[in-house]
Amino acid sequence: MQECTVSKFEDRTCTKLKACLVADGRTQDRTLYSDYSTLTSKTRSVMMCLKLAATQESECLKVDIEGAFLCTKINDEEEVFLQLVHQMTDMVMQWMPKFLKYQGDYGAMIVKVDQAMNGIIQSPKLWYKELTIFLKQHRVRVCQADEYILY
Repeated sequence: MQECTVSKFEDRTCTKLKACLVADGRTQDRTLYSDYSTLTSKTRSVMMCLKLAATQESECLKVDIEGAFLCTKINDEEEVFLQLVHQMTDMVMQWMPKFLKYQGDYGAMIVKVDQAMNGIIQSPKLWYKELTIFLKQHRVRVCQADEYILY
């Protein structure tokens, strides 16, 4: 967990609990994945596009999509589980006591992850696939030199 904020009324009841949860992919079982490389464009492809844009006096734009991984669902073929650290489990139990029945004997909680998130091994590939599908639907052509076969 990187960040957590709690909003309360004067009587100390919780009105809003907001947390940024990041998985620790270092503890994921790497034997379950045959390829967990990160997909990127080749530098020469980016430079070629910039050169073409400069030659044609086109406007260039760099986009950073906040929470991009959160826009992507985990594949139905695989299940990903996350063990919450004790601090996070304590917060969940304090603010949402209905989940007490799911707390393990050792004090932690294991949850199933439905959406890709920062820190999970397969998140970059899932996001790449989602983005590629979207761009192809909007008639953006794939640079054959950079195309990564996912299908």
